[in-house]
Order: sequence, then C-alpha cells, then structure tokens
Amino acid sequence: MDNNRPLLFALRGSEVYATGVAKRLGWQLASHEERNYEDGEHKCWPTVTVNGYQVVLFHSLYSDDR
Repeated sequence: MDNNRPLLFALRGSEVYATGVAKRLGWQLASHEERNYEDGEHKCWPTVTVNGYQVVLFHSLYSDDR
C-alpha cells in the first residue's frame, strides 16, 4: 500500500457510503473485523497494518434499533 494515502475503513452500516467514496477516489477499503459480544460490547480491529498511515473511519450514527 502507498502510505501517502490514508487507509479507509467502513464499519457496519456505512459500507455503501464508504464504498462509493473509495470508488470515487479510485481506492479500496482496507480490511477489518468486527464482533458483537453478548454483553452488548462491540469491538473492531484492522487486519492490515495501520502504523505510519493516516486512517479514515466511516461509521453511521443512525440506527434503526428502537
């Protein structure tokens, strides 16, 4: 990867928007993993090295949960 450009990550619920942005820039989204735990905790982590890179994280604040 070219570390002059930031890594783009899209958390759940933001994939469509982030994919559109990445496509417009001619870039790809970086890979990551997400996990929900029984106690309601949610964790995510990159599966690529982020050291030395700027990172852009797409995450929607909107939820359909009621």
